[in-house]
Amino acid sequence: MRIGGLFVGVDERLDSSRPALKFAGRDALVLWALFADTNERGGHPESDTALLLGRTATRSGVQGALDQLAARSRTARYDFVHVHFSCHGLDDGRIVVADTSLEDHAATAPPLSEITGRVAAIRSANLVLTLDCCFAGTVRGMADSENATAFQAALAGFAGESRTVAWSSRPDEESLESGRLGHGLFSAGLILGLRTYAIEGDRVYLSRWIQRAMQYASDESKRAGRPQTPGAYANLSPDAWIPVPVVGRRVQQANEEVGVKAITPDPASLEAYDFDVRTIEVVRRWIDNRQFNPLQVEAVSPGGVLVGRNVVVRAPTSAGKTVVGELAVLRALRNRRKAVVLLPTRALVY
Repeated sequence: MRIGGLFVGVDERLDSSRPALKFAGRDALVLWALFADTNERGGHPESDTALLLGRTATRSGVQGALDQLAARSRTARYDFVHVHFSCHGLDDGRIVVADTSLEDHAATAPPLSEITGRVAAIRSANLVLTLDCCFAGTVRGMADSENATAFQAALAGFAGESRTVAWSSRPDEESLESGRLGHGLFSAGLILGLRTYAIEGDRVYLSRWIQRAMQYASDESKRAGRPQTPGAYANLSPDAWIPVPVVGRRVQQANEEVGVKAITPDPASLEAYDFDVRTIEVVRRWIDNRQFNPLQVEAVSPGGVLVGRNVVVRAPTSAGKTVVGELAVLRALRNRRKAVVLLPTRALVY
């Protein structure tokens, strides 16, 4: 399966009159890395997916990247295209890019119609546009407005094409970031879905992925006491899917930036987390002097169980889930914290 995409994260701008977003760049980076690694595994060129971060995400840069993606799509025959924006938004239906001047935003902040109008030219069997920015619901526009016309064009596509536009908040709502998650809430939902809750076997079903990401953002915003209401217009087939993204070199590099270090099946690789020899030997005994299995490796990286991330492990009995929990306990004890292990009343436990 061949994947195309553009991932834009504006966490640094020339106009510093409004505080920069903390995690917009990371939102785009991680989504790009997941799809770029997957494409590489499939033997497709790196140029299929583009990444614009910080001051490279200018208005002309975004326009050019979308136009290039549209041009490639006419010959590449993409099975799936994902276009994502994490940036500030304005309540008049514009987004803030790297060279936007807020004093003259009408001339320098691109209207969302400029984005959706170019997305309409991209050819793909399945296309998803996601917007994680304040007031993102303005993408729909008022009746007969430029935003509304371009929005409908983006959804139309050609015969046999499925399209979705999803946004993080209503036209009158801000979109939130979370220091705990290290992402915007909607972006966090998209990333977690690709790694966990949208997976069925070796596939990610696109409609479930978008629905669950929206629900995740809504739930997290309520938890923060500042509700935001994601929305979407979709004509996706319920059977539309993509392969579970690959964790490759780009994802590992992105994880290492936030302290999630790669390990190998050999428990000795826990030295990357400053485990001493004695502790590593204890871990070896847990796994009967064998090696970590793929589930346990992925719980550490990219899962992040040893840097305090929440990890949900779903696997059959005897698949090695207990070791993941024990590693989480080890981390807590090494940081002089307490750990509580909860077990169901009906379980095969020792």
